[in-house]
Amino acid sequence: MVTTAILSACAAGPRAEPDLAARVAAGWRQFGLDGVVFTGGIGENADAVRQAILARLGWLPPFEVRVIAANEERAMAEDVAPLL
Repeated sequence: MVTTAILSACAAGPRAEPDLAARVAAGWRQFGLDGVVFTGGIGENADAVRQAILARLGWLPPFEVRVIAANEERAMAEDVAPLL
């Protein structure tokens, strides 16, 4: 069984990089890894952060890397709208 690992690199910016790489490694050992997905403001726009994370994952077998656009403002507005 192969499980897809989907991670966000936007949690804490560049400081998230070492922790994120460790979480990917732990997930790979337990479940396998199909790919890594970067999203959110930093995940989409900070190439240096993505490259730093991927550099720490160079020991893994080949996997797919995707950058997916997120509309965070819209998601927040949709979550808040019912409360207004």
